Amino acid sequence: MRLRKLLLAAAAIVTAGAMALGPAAVASAPISNIDVNGSVSRSISLTLKSGSLTTNLWGLSSTVPCTAGTTVIATGAVNGGTSGISPNPAMVLNTLAPNCLPFIPGTTATISLTCTVKAVFADNVNTGFVDTSVDGTLQTTNGTSHCIRIAFSTGCTITVGGPADLQFDETQGFNGVQELHVNGGNLQVQSIAGSCVGAFTLYQSFVINAVFVVSVLGYFSIDFQ
Repeated sequence: MRLRKLLLAAAAIVTAGAMALGPAAVASAPISNIDVNGSVSRSISLTLKSGSLTTNLWGLSSTVPCTAGTTVIATGAVNGGTSGISPNPAMVLNTLAPNCLPFIPGTTATISLTCTVKAVFADNVNTGFVDTSVDGTLQTTNGTSHCIRIAFSTGCTITVGGPADLQFDETQGFNGVQELHVNGGNLQVQSIAGSCVGAFTLYQSFVINAVFVVSVLGYFSIDFQ
């Protein structure tokens, strides 16, 4: 009986030791580094996986789709190392030209940027391509300038600005295919010019829902750490 108790006690000690030596859970921490195969800034290009725009047209909600595909519709840069840590932008977009159906029937529309759009990220992350949703904000107003310009063939032009929610999915980093999700429910029409005949009103809501595929020049990938 005494031997049996001793054996049970020894087994318990071995089991406890094995548990103590087991792998510990990896705790996430605030972003302290952005690795892009080093702590450097690199050029990025974006294609559209899916997207739509929603706003009011003559007081009625209207949603138009944007064409997805492999055509580059935006370019900019990712700021590696510590230069892209909030409040500084981790990414910037200098050009944006998606092909979306026009809100105004019978017209064509051209979307472009008049200033630099900034993507600022502040979230808890893990090292490695494991974070599926790094939260951030797309800043489409730069100082007093509102960056998104939509020009219709009728001569009507609107500018759109404000913050939009962002999520960055880095989990396909090993394949060089990462996604930027934009949920722009806080954007507004900031100016109206030309022959718009009451189609839009100032400060009405403007929503961008889009999934962009982000490619880093040199086939590198982005890891928020």
